[in-house]
Order: sequence, then structure tokens, then C-alpha cells
Amino acid sequence: MPITMPKYPEKEEKISLGQCKIPEKYGFLNVYTCLVRRKGYKQTFAPKITMPGDVFNLLLSRITGLDREKVFVIYLNTKNRVLGIQELSSGTLDSSLIDIKNLLKPAILSSSSSIIVAHNHPSGILEPSRDDVNIARKIKDAVKACDITLLDFIILTEGGFFSFVDNKLL
Repeated sequence: MPITMPKYPEKEEKISLGQCKIPEKYGFLNVYTCLVRRKGYKQTFAPKITMPGDVFNLLLSRITGLDREKVFVIYLNTKNRVLGIQELSSGTLDSSLIDIKNLLKPAILSSSSSIIVAHNHPSGILEPSRDDVNIARKIKDAVKACDITLLDFIILTEGGFFSFVDNKLL
């Protein structure tokens, strides 16, 4: 049975996975929904996150060589297997905006049980700013209202990472 998606005036290119036809702009999360939920594929291929170092290893190639901050959201199922990774925003050398509505929508649509938010510090400094602490708390409150858990808020550099949970800031 084909998946019916609403029509959007912009880009109507489709990814074809057998009978699953998904508008390209919806990306990995809808591919996951089609394959795993509707087609019954097992999700054993997806990476499992068990510690902050797993997030560092998963995102290192995406942050290497960047000269500006980027914010990533990792959407997880109940067994902490990755449902999808979204680049939420791209900012400047020392800041990036986070729109919580854009963070929540894929989490809800993919039935994520938890998320991890990570962003890089191109300066190489792992210490969180006051803005980092404030937005982490704001995200935690917002996702909690949707019965989703913020497992961690992580700062990444090419040389390491800073976990808010490990450092008792979340």
C-alpha cells in the first residue's frame, strides 16, 4: 500500500523504495517510517547510543573543519537506536539559533522516545556558555511536555566533547 503524502508546491522529487514514495525534503525520518514501521524491516542496522562518546563518534565527520556552529538533533527510539539525525541550524563562529518547533516536529512525527542535541564549538573551547545552559534547559522543558526525553546536550570540538549530563548541568 503506497504512502500518501500531502502535496507541496515546492520540490516534488521522490525517493523510491519499492512501493514507498516519499518527497525528498522529508528525508531520513520518513524513509525510516516507511521501511521499519510499514514494511516491517528490523532496525538492527541503526547505531545505538549508550554514552556521550557515541555521539562524538557519530558526528565527528560532520563537524570536522567547520568554521561556524552547527546544531544537530539525534532522534532515538526506546532502545536508544538512531531513528534519524537532523542538522537543525547553521550559525556563526560563536552562536547558532535553535528553533524548538523545528526540533520537536520530527521527534513527534517519528515517535521518538528521546533526543540528543549536539552542537560544535569551532573555537575548540568545550566550556558551555550561559546561552548553552539556558537553551538546554528550555529544550528539556519543551520536549518533556511532549513525553520525549532530552538524554543529553553535548558540545563537540574536533578534539573532544562536553556532556551536560555527565557534568550535572541537565
